[in-house]
Amino acid sequence: METKEKTAVKSTRARVSTISKFDKLAEDFNLTQADLYDIAVDAAEIKLLKEKVPGRVDEIDALETTLTQIRKFYYSSIEMAALAKSTAEKELRVEIDIKTRTIADLQQQQDEMKARLEELEQENKVLLDEKAKLENEAKTLNAVIADKEALLTAMKKSAATVDVAATVEELKKVIATMRIEPEPAEPENKK
Repeated sequence: METKEKTAVKSTRARVSTISKFDKLAEDFNLTQADLYDIAVDAAEIKLLKEKVPGRVDEIDALETTLTQIRKFYYSSIEMAALAKSTAEKELRVEIDIKTRTIADLQQQQDEMKARLEELEQENKVLLDEKAKLENEAKTLNAVIADKEALLTAMKKSAATVDVAATVEELKKVIATMRIEPEPAEPENKK
């Protein structure tokens, strides 16, 4: 079993077929090579103890059974941890997918809002240009109206100052000096 102590790594020699079996067992039980090596050493120690102390075989068998149960519990907990990890990873992936889609949707909405804002800014610019043009036309028309009103006022003032009676008397004098004689009437045809 793995301990928290730091141990030096050493290499050992074994047959290629044994190494292959060793690797396969480690993979099958989801163990590291170090864990499986510890288990093999424990099994060898138990076998040697049984040979050395034949009278205590029952106690050694009980210990071996206890160790086997502990190992089974250990492997079971490793499998449960792996399953929990797998489930957590799946849940996390689903959560990440949902958040990624949400982010993509929000970015799309942001892009649409930016496009709409730019469109509104363009429309606003056109309207402001049109407003400025209309204001300039209004100023020009107001100036023309003011000029026409000033001219009309000036004409009214000059017409008011002209003495109408004097003008009529002058016309009479001119007509009198001209004395236009009436043309003689043509004689009527005599029958």
